[in-house]
Amino acid sequence: FIVFLGTVGLFWWAFHLIQPSFYQGAPYVPTPSEKVGTMMRLADIKQGETVIDMGSGDGQLLFEAVGDGAGKAIGYEINSNLVRKSRKRAKYLNYDDRVKIHKQSFWDADIHVADVVFVYQISYTMKRLSEKLIAELRPGARVVSNGYKLKDWEPVKSENNIFLYKKK
Repeated sequence: FIVFLGTVGLFWWAFHLIQPSFYQGAPYVPTPSEKVGTMMRLADIKQGETVIDMGSGDGQLLFEAVGDGAGKAIGYEINSNLVRKSRKRAKYLNYDDRVKIHKQSFWDADIHVADVVFVYQISYTMKRLSEKLIAELRPGARVVSNGYKLKDWEPVKSENNIFLYKKK
């Protein structure tokens, strides 16, 4: 009986851990470290730029961006557990003045301030996401997409299945 209760408790905990992203968006999949390096290199972040991560997960790209000189890094994430984890890490690293994580869908995010946008989404979101980026980003903004190409955009560079785009 105790084993049964323990198993039920484990399933309940796991369900609540993954539930927000499972029902509302793509599942959380951390970016492998070698791809993070490629994404940062392609982004070529300049001192003081504003970086946005659309689905920021554990905040890994935001922290790297600030470490590379970004003045501000903004994440949009719907999974409450990942938002808490990111905010806690930002405070621990003393980045909480430059890293902001919003518990909000990136579909509702104001992205016009971005110099660089990171995207690690799934294929069926890319057309709609492409339309949002075209409509809202200012000219010259860079988009770095991990794994999937943006519809109606031509990559400026690509490496290791990561694509760099520049808004015209």
